[in-house]
Amino acid sequence: MGNYQAAIEVYKLAETFFPDNPSIFLFCADNCLSSGDSINAKIQLESAKKLIEHDSNANSQWQPTYNYLSAKVA
Repeated sequence: MGNYQAAIEVYKLAETFFPDNPSIFLFCADNCLSSGDSINAKIQLESAKKLIEHDSNANSQWQPTYNYLSAKVA
């Protein structure tokens, strides 16, 4: 938990440089869940969902991970 702020800054940079990559949002959601932050995990999952729905390649690759993380939030 000590490097939580540093991790947030890294995610912000990654989102800036790779805004169309759902894996960044899914990874961030997973880390939010690991630290007990379900609110931000939901926000990250929504961002990933939008990208996954609009890209058939991303859908086939990332839908199972999205489903798994969504089940952990619910």
